Amino acid sequence: MSPARTSVWRYYRFATVAALVVYGLVVIYAAAIHDWGALPIVGMLAVVEISLSFDNALVNSIYVQRLSPEWQARFLRYGILIAVVGMRLLFPVIVISLSNLANPVHVVVTAFTDERAYAASLQRGHIPLVVFGGVYLLQIFLAFFLGTEKDVTWLVWLERPLERVGRMTEAIELIVSGAAAVAVAVLAAVWSTRAVSVVVAGASSIALFQVIGFIGGKLEGGTEEDEAGAPSTKAQLRNLTGRAAAFTFLYLELQDAMFSFDSVLGAFAFTLLMVLVMAGLGIGALYVRSMTIHLVETGALAKLRYLGNGAFWAIGILPFSMWFGFPDYVTGGVSVLLILAAVGHSGLANQREGLGFFSATGEVVST
Repeated sequence: MSPARTSVWRYYRFATVAALVVYGLVVIYAAAIHDWGALPIVGMLAVVEISLSFDNALVNSIYVQRLSPEWQARFLRYGILIAVVGMRLLFPVIVISLSNLANPVHVVVTAFTDERAYAASLQRGHIPLVVFGGVYLLQIFLAFFLGTEKDVTWLVWLERPLERVGRMTEAIELIVSGAAAVAVAVLAAVWSTRAVSVVVAGASSIALFQVIGFIGGKLEGGTEEDEAGAPSTKAQLRNLTGRAAAFTFLYLELQDAMFSFDSVLGAFAFTLLMVLVMAGLGIGALYVRSMTIHLVETGALAKLRYLGNGAFWAIGILPFSMWFGFPDYVTGGVSVLLILAAVGHSGLANQREGLGFFSATGEVVST
C-alpha cells in the first residue's frame, strides 16, 4: 500500500472495521430470519446516509477544527454512540412517546417486535419532527450567511445582500429567529389541521437555537483572554479544551441530530425493520464522522476556499426538503452539485493566483 493510500486509510480504518463488524452481525441476523434481502438494504441505507450527509461532514469540520486533537478523537469515537444509539433509536422513541403519550419501554419493544406499528407511530409524529429539525437547520443556514466573521464570499449576488443585513445590526440571532418564526407561521397555515403541534415544535426549535447561541457566546467570550488577562491567539481559539470544547462537542451532536431527522424518516421507505435501519444509518454515520476528521486534518477548507459556503448552501435546501417531501435523490443530487461547484470554483480561483488546484490560499480575497 502506497504512503498516500496509507495516509487516507488511517482516517477511515475505525469506520471500516466497525462497519465490517456490523455487517457481520447483519449476516447472522439475515441467516436467523432467512431473509438475505437484508444485506443489500443495509448497504443502500449506508450509501444514502453518506451521500445525504456529505454537507453535514463539511459543516461539522468547520467546528471540529476548533477542537484540540483529544476532543477531535472524542468526537469520532464517543460521538458515534450518540449518533447511532441516540438519534437512530432513542430520539424516535422519545418522539413517539411524547406524540402518542406512550410508555417509552413499550415503544422500544414495539420497534423490534412490531415494525409496522412502530413505523406508523413514527409517521404520525413526523410533522412536528420535521418542523423542529427544519427550523433549526434554517437558523444555522441564516446565521452563517448573516454573520460578519466569514472569510470568503462565494455567490456574491446572493451572499453580499445577506452580509449587508448582518452588518446593519448586532442582533443577528434575533433576525434569524424572526425569519424562522415567519417560516413556522407559513407551515402552520400549510398544515392547518396540525397547526398547534407545528407552532409548538417550531417555537421549541427557535428557543433551543437562542439558548445554544447564548451559552456559546458566553463560553467563547470566556476564551478571549487567558488566565493572565492577555488576549488569546487565533491558534488558541482553534485548539479548544475544557468547557468550551465540551460545549462545541454537544453543539456538534445537536447539529448532527437535526441533519438526521430526514434520513431516519426516509429509511422506512427501504425497510420497517429497526435493526436494519440502525445498522445501515449507523455505518453511514461512522463514515461521515471519519470524513469530518479527514477534512479537518488535511485542511480542505483552507485549500478549497468556497467549500464551506457551498456546504451551507446545501444545508439551505434541507429544511424545504424536509417540509415538502422532496425525494432523497433530488436533495442529495442538488447538494452534491452545489459542493462540486464550490470545489471547482475554488480550484479555478487558486489557479488564477498561480497556485495549484488544491493549494492552501492563506488570506483570501473574495472574487
